[in-house]
Amino acid sequence: MIKPGESKGVFFNLSFKDFSYYISNMSFKAELGDFKLFVGTNSVSNLKS
Repeated sequence: MIKPGESKGVFFNLSFKDFSYYISNMSFKAELGDFKLFVGTNSVSNLKS
């Protein structure tokens, strides 16, 4: 349990496939570049991590 005001680090590895999606010929594609990750219970109220 994380107490109010306390912070903890969370680490996980993401691979090429985690950022990939299917294109029209059913092959995987991933865009190059930097990404911002957001954490939250839904897409409206999220927290940038």
